[in-house]
Amino acid sequence: MRKLVTNIIALLTSDLLNRATTFVVYALVARYLGDFGFGQMSLALLLLYTFYVFAGLGLRIYITREVARDLSLTSRYLVNGSILVFLAALLSLGVLGLFVILMGYTPSTALLIMVVGLAIVPYSLSSVNEAIFQAWEKMHLIAYANIPHNIVKVGATFALLAAGYGALEVGIALVASYFLTLILAWVFTLQMVGRTGIQWHVDLPFMRTTLINVLPFLGLESVIAIWTSLNALLLSRFGNEVDVGYYNAAMQILVPVNLVLYSIVMSLFPRMVREFDQHSSDLQRVYEDLIELLLIITLPAVVGLMLLAEPILLLLYGNASFANATVILQIVAWSLVPLALNRALGQVLLATMQERVTLRIVVINTIISLILGLILINLYGVVGAAIATLVTRLINLAQQYQPVSQVLGSVGLVKSSWKAALASVGMGIVLYVFADRLNLLLAIFTGAALYATLLSLIMLWSYGGIKGIQAHYHYLQTRGIKPAPSGQTL
Repeated sequence: MRKLVTNIIALLTSDLLNRATTFVVYALVARYLGDFGFGQMSLALLLLYTFYVFAGLGLRIYITREVARDLSLTSRYLVNGSILVFLAALLSLGVLGLFVILMGYTPSTALLIMVVGLAIVPYSLSSVNEAIFQAWEKMHLIAYANIPHNIVKVGATFALLAAGYGALEVGIALVASYFLTLILAWVFTLQMVGRTGIQWHVDLPFMRTTLINVLPFLGLESVIAIWTSLNALLLSRFGNEVDVGYYNAAMQILVPVNLVLYSIVMSLFPRMVREFDQHSSDLQRVYEDLIELLLIITLPAVVGLMLLAEPILLLLYGNASFANATVILQIVAWSLVPLALNRALGQVLLATMQERVTLRIVVINTIISLILGLILINLYGVVGAAIATLVTRLINLAQQYQPVSQVLGSVGLVKSSWKAALASVGMGIVLYVFADRLNLLLAIFTGAALYATLLSLIMLWSYGGIKGIQAHYHYLQTRGIKPAPSGQTL
């Protein structure tokens, strides 16, 4: 258990640090370079993360699974997997260059994209090492390799911007930080398996077989990467860097809520799988508890973002021009609701072994997102991109609702949402009346305290008092679902 908890904490720490420091880089660029520089950096990083998926070939999941089954295959997958990824990274860089030419970006933006794109090579190569760490259950080594990268990323960005340098110099520093991660990953790999544990043998038939086996992983990850980045890419084509900056500024504010939702869903996923394998009728109750928990977190966040959008943007990005993203944030904030529901519904599909349904839904989402983006962005610009994001997530919800309802018999969204919805409405009314008289931090604290109070009272009433809540808590414990200890985030 100690090892399991350590590995979970290590993975979460690495992911949170990567996302948090990336947001700090965004915030620093916004403060020092304004909305145009922010838009340039947003576009460069978006393309880096998108083309990294293609360069990674879906190998991380596959290598983790195969090496975990047989640790003696470590050297074989490490060496040959790294060669495959290196070749794919070079190919991705070439395609990225062609993409930049076809999109017709300004020379300064194109140069920044290609410089930052060089990080595809170390970024994708280090993912092979991280797969080996996961297979050996040495997840703390992933965090050790990424911590210096994040320190350099933030420190160098601040130092360069404070000294008067621009986005290009920041991009070079980012690339250097990814190479630092790759070097450390190899140092830790050599320490873990030993120098004699790695045989530098190139096995072409093995590489060919591996490439064939990872195609399903690559296909799914590639479609998801294209879908999630499509609106921003269309916006960069039909709009400009400033539009991309405003859209990304709004989307970045949703990341913390998304991370919390993801952590909750993944913690309950094993329970869903076991309930399905045992043909238990309790799968529906687990699902309903999950939906209720996700909405308890999501609905007040949506209400708060709707009412406090402008001061939140100004506080985080420190530039008055980002007030122009207020309407965008208010629109995309509503997409958190279908996102939360999709998180739960999607896990039900995976737990009930309906991966093909999931792939079909993702492909349809990508096609619809392309059509909506072309129409709405042409008509309404960056606001159209925000609307397209919301509508696509609603369509995704509609697609997942039907197959899940067939599995569970009843989805019960109203039953799982009315408590959080009622408490959120009460909080929203008070914030709407008094928000102008309070500073942002006091408004957030007041809203959170009021929401917690209202939700507690509603829970007491709906469960029939303290005894009813204790009975529900006892049920959760008997099913192996333990509520978060006091002081921890739900």
